[in-house]
Amino acid sequence: MEAYETIENAIKDYNKNDMLGYIGLIGNYNSKHDIDLLSIRNPELSREEHIYANVDLVDYLTKKLRKSGVQACVFPTEAVQIEMKRNALPDALKIHNLTFFDKPNVIGLNPDDFLKNIKQKNHTLYGSLDVLEHKDMQEANNLNNLYSRALRLNTFQGSVLEDFRREKITFTIEQITKYLGIPETVDSRDWDEEKCINEFKNIVHLIAECGEV
Repeated sequence: MEAYETIENAIKDYNKNDMLGYIGLIGNYNSKHDIDLLSIRNPELSREEHIYANVDLVDYLTKKLRKSGVQACVFPTEAVQIEMKRNALPDALKIHNLTFFDKPNVIGLNPDDFLKNIKQKNHTLYGSLDVLEHKDMQEANNLNNLYSRALRLNTFQGSVLEDFRREKITFTIEQITKYLGIPETVDSRDWDEEKCINEFKNIVHLIAECGEV
């Protein structure tokens, strides 16, 4: 379908692919289902850099799709997908953003046969799944849970659900700063998409800084 091909071509033309260790798609375009966008960290980059690369990739893809006349809604979990349906976006292309830091991160968040399934069903657009066997991808990081929590709440990037997206980014910042012992109150009512992305990256950087202490 056109949207699937648009994503394929966009990633092939993307000039920052090497910021990720792997990019692939699982499934086919169907308005009743979602496309799984799979990305895995480049072992030479930090987890913080990986999140930035993932956010930049999604921003690039949603803009490309919008130019081709396709409204995309990117979500990190099935629970958020349900929320998306409640917010009346039945015709939007649903893109499930599956992104991972290391092999334990993949195994810990998915069924035992997940790796086997994606090796059989994925459509590789950049890199190889062998990146998961790299020596620097075998151990989890103690900040993985916080990074994953931040990613789960980077909701609906590039979508028309601006109020809901701002609400989730605000929740991310307030909950994570509270967890880190530096609580922050956020007023995001006037934030546009660029501001949401920048503030999300700021909270990810804060997590990284706390991990270095």
